[in-house]
Amino acid sequence: MILIAVRQDQDYVVMAWEWLAPVSTGAVGVAGIIGTIWGSVISSRTQLSASRLQSAAETQRLLHADKRAIFAKMLYQLETLADTAYDAWGRNKDVAEFDSQMGDASEQRHEQELALVREQRDQLKRYVDLRIEANKLHAEVAVLAGPEIHDLVNATLAGCAKIREQGKRTSYTTALNKLAFAMHQDLMSPLL
Repeated sequence: MILIAVRQDQDYVVMAWEWLAPVSTGAVGVAGIIGTIWGSVISSRTQLSASRLQSAAETQRLLHADKRAIFAKMLYQLETLADTAYDAWGRNKDVAEFDSQMGDASEQRHEQELALVREQRDQLKRYVDLRIEANKLHAEVAVLAGPEIHDLVNATLAGCAKIREQGKRTSYTTALNKLAFAMHQDLMSPLL
């Protein structure tokens, strides 16, 4: 017990400091409560920040997966379209050669020509269906990848049209190689 002498009207009174321990304990208790509250506020801010970062990373991962799937689908569609365009060009060429070889209007000529025309029509329908599907994918690629890849898809589609009209694959192959490289670069760019 600590005693203190206080002067009161010439008398000395000894006072005990027994109140110091409970007051100190109370102050430490209040400081502990404030510290706990402050720690929980900081902890919840940190968790919220981590949750936002995790959500953003998950969104980027899903976007990357979507890009990869759409790019692969687009490249496959372009290859199929180019092959179909080349087959359609070949059918047109076959009809032209058939016309030059068959001179008179025999019934056999008519049946063979009709069969070639049906094949040509079926091939054209397949080409048009594939082109419609390629245009749908083209729109998705434009949204996901931006203008550079969009322009390269346009060039590749123009190359497919050139195959169908002239049977030449050079411009298509060049455009497809540039497109595949740009898609690869886009997928390999670091995720944000």
